[in-house]
Amino acid sequence: MTRTRRIFLALVSLLLSPIVAHADFVEVTIDFDSALLGSFTSFTEDGFTITQFDLGDPQNIADTGDGNHALVDGNPFNVFGAASIITILGPAGMLFDLVSLDVADLLGNSLGGGGVVGGGYRIEVGNTVFSPTIAAVYSPTSSVFTTVYPTGLTGLNSLAINIVSLGGFDNFAVDNIVLRYTKVPEPSTLALLGFGLIGMGLVRRRRTA
Repeated sequence: MTRTRRIFLALVSLLLSPIVAHADFVEVTIDFDSALLGSFTSFTEDGFTITQFDLGDPQNIADTGDGNHALVDGNPFNVFGAASIITILGPAGMLFDLVSLDVADLLGNSLGGGGVVGGGYRIEVGNTVFSPTIAAVYSPTSSVFTTVYPTGLTGLNSLAINIVSLGGFDNFAVDNIVLRYTKVPEPSTLALLGFGLIGMGLVRRRRTA
């Protein structure tokens, strides 16, 4: 192996190393702690935008103790109201996975609620806002937050959460939504890779000349 070839291979390895580093999975936790208490329309946390579709019974940000903020049903005792739905969106074009989230019933109703999409008292987590084709449903019975791990909610461009706690026996809450995505190479890294490929072409041309 010639000295020029060894130097070139070393440079290519150096150029490719940032690509490997930037291809790792990144996890972020939406914990609502940066959001203001009360009702909201939209806010951003860790690069993700949380937006509320107001259907008459809003979801709020509430202090669940010791300064911890969580997403709760803003009017849990409204039997006839429709629960609003929030969506979580990443930057344009980003796909992400739902890894886990924490759920609780702040009133600690040991009987729990329903456990099906569209029925009963529930926390509904899905991939679309109004008619989820993939959804997980939870009806926690304790005021202590429990971590749950939904399945099938991967490759999402939108995550929808619907909290329905009617009748005064439940007040469901959601916290610490863990999302995972693949970080794409930065433009500067791609440019360096391009220079490396150009250099490879020049070396090959010089050797065949």
